[in-house]
Amino acid sequence: TFLVKKSIKLNSDYKISHFQFKSFNGRTASFIFNDKKNNQKFFLKKFIHKDKGHLEIEITDIVKKKYDFLYKLKKENLISYNFYKLDNLNNFYLRDYIDGYTLLSYFKRSDDKNFKIIISNTLEYINKIIFLMRKNNLFYSLDLHLENFIIDNNEQINIIDLDLVYINLETKNYEINLITK
Repeated sequence: TFLVKKSIKLNSDYKISHFQFKSFNGRTASFIFNDKKNNQKFFLKKFIHKDKGHLEIEITDIVKKKYDFLYKLKKENLISYNFYKLDNLNNFYLRDYIDGYTLLSYFKRSDDKNFKIIISNTLEYINKIIFLMRKNNLFYSLDLHLENFIIDNNEQINIIDLDLVYINLETKNYEINLITK
């Protein structure tokens, strides 16, 4: 935690406070912090290890692909949060922290009528993401856990966790790569 915080302080203009460890999944470590300078809260992910199924892909390439895909999602208004590249830290991903509810907790709070509407909106949202991926000949392994979607305070659905396997659909045997993930 200390080294990650120090890296951010040395390589950015953020005035960090309340730096907190959030999670570790074996490949990445996630953190939350406040920026005193702009009074803003951020989510930070540091990529530590390569995906065991795709050791030939460099972490910096994976992070670059993630940002490329996020730009496409933002352009199509499929995410409401902003994300930020850290110029000298190619193995970090930084985005706004999103206040709201996970889709799971949102489902639990809704009545039957609203549940049907939310399910319909969620499926339409996922369909738009998949269409965008297909249109751009990209495929990311979507991690479709209900906890990976946030309903923000404006009632907009946001996917917040994209698994980072990148497969170019124009390659010869892309189906095999999808299955082996």
